[in-house]
Amino acid sequence: MLSSSPFPDPSAPNIDMLLENAQKWKESFNKPLPLGVKKAVSIVTCMDGRVMPASIFGLDLGDAEYIRNAGGRVTDDVIRSLVIAQELLNCKVILLIHHTDCGAQAAKKHHSWLIKKIKDKLGVDLSSYNFMGIGPSDADLAESVKEDIHKLRSSPLIPKQVAIYGFVYDVKDGSLTEVMRSVE
Repeated sequence: MLSSSPFPDPSAPNIDMLLENAQKWKESFNKPLPLGVKKAVSIVTCMDGRVMPASIFGLDLGDAEYIRNAGGRVTDDVIRSLVIAQELLNCKVILLIHHTDCGAQAAKKHHSWLIKKIKDKLGVDLSSYNFMGIGPSDADLAESVKEDIHKLRSSPLIPKQVAIYGFVYDVKDGSLTEVMRSVE
């Protein structure tokens, strides 16, 4: 038997309530929008529910494209999504946000526990899978933002005229700190 989880309790959501909210959304929906974004912005960040880019930047439905993954790191898939956002959806600016207290950090810290948990629960051996590179560490958040901006700037798929801004968001106090900008 595995030791208790180092992660928050993933209690089941109230699906009926979520479906009721979806119905209310549909009933009040009056914003059918064309493909593309009004503010020409792509935002790359973590999937963490405490990081709400629309709220942070005061954006509305259709203002930006959101690309999220565990850790908010720039991967080949993120770059693929950015190419689509730039070429088809009118995005001209990239905002990159890493944040404090990231769950991807916990995945790195509890790497062995997580591998064993998946093996015991699902019968899948992920011992060769590396969860270690998926998220920044709190001590190096600014550095991880710089690394990801460098990765974007080095990609032949990201045009040099696309402005890139990197930030660290603090989930404890809601502050957003600019780390770096790369603007041609």
